[in-house]
Amino acid sequence: MKKLLYMGFSGLFILSLLFSCKSEEGPVQPDQPHTVTLLSSQEAVYPWYNYLTGNYDTITFVEARYSDSTRMYFRLLSQSTAEVVNYRGFYPPAQESQGWIYRGDVEIPETFTHRGNTYSVVSIGESAFGSGSWGLDDYYFYAASLVTSVKIPSSVTSIGYRSFCECKSLNSVEIQGPVTMISRDAFSCCINMETITLPNTVTALASGAFGGCSSMTEFTIPKWVSEMGSSVFGTTPLKTLTCLPLEPPVKAVWDSYGEEFFLPESLETIYVPASSVDAYKTSQYWGQFASIIVGQ
Repeated sequence: MKKLLYMGFSGLFILSLLFSCKSEEGPVQPDQPHTVTLLSSQEAVYPWYNYLTGNYDTITFVEARYSDSTRMYFRLLSQSTAEVVNYRGFYPPAQESQGWIYRGDVEIPETFTHRGNTYSVVSIGESAFGSGSWGLDDYYFYAASLVTSVKIPSSVTSIGYRSFCECKSLNSVEIQGPVTMISRDAFSCCINMETITLPNTVTALASGAFGGCSSMTEFTIPKWVSEMGSSVFGTTPLKTLTCLPLEPPVKAVWDSYGEEFFLPESLETIYVPASSVDAYKTSQYWGQFASIIVGQ
């Protein structure tokens, strides 16, 4: 056990062994909200290193296998809720030797049934689809770039740290749920993503959430966003930023990137509500961009 702790418990190879050697098949039912049928599920209790707290947590994983030859991994949060922690799609038969990896169009299920219980998928976990996922090697870092689109169901309220980081082929994201915060580096370095529409339920954007998205030239901040990290967009080459909030968003106190507030140097125009032009131009954080703030 000490040796496993030293290794960090983060390799999915070990997790796969737990599923194949120590888990029990449970009764399952078709998963209606998902576009394909849930064929089987199995679970394993697994020690997990939490990078945010620096501690090891003992958590329960469920591996769900679907009829389209995909697997999705969930962490059980309660008796009725779960978090997506890993997804892998399968290569065509000619490339089977390359194994299970992230791939293609991903539709996250709203619910799944395991051992007679129905779980609602309420969050997308840390590095669930992005590079750095659960300590995988470079092969799987590369594999993250094969995700091309993601549909996030209405049950999801949280998109976690680095959840889609470096998904370099990702070009379509549909968020159906009442998500309130886009976490740090959630979509950073998604270099093929030109645009994304966030729901009006979003109230906070963390630093790096859309940093390094080199194909993105315009972005709209939802109406109820009140807090932003100091550098939400990093080096993303935005030319147009549309701010829908009537009150200028302030720098979030929980942000750890420093006291300054940065927007891309490439910005040419910041559109704000006509009635809020003066508020933005005299704001502590937005005032430095007064010359390109325009009412609409």
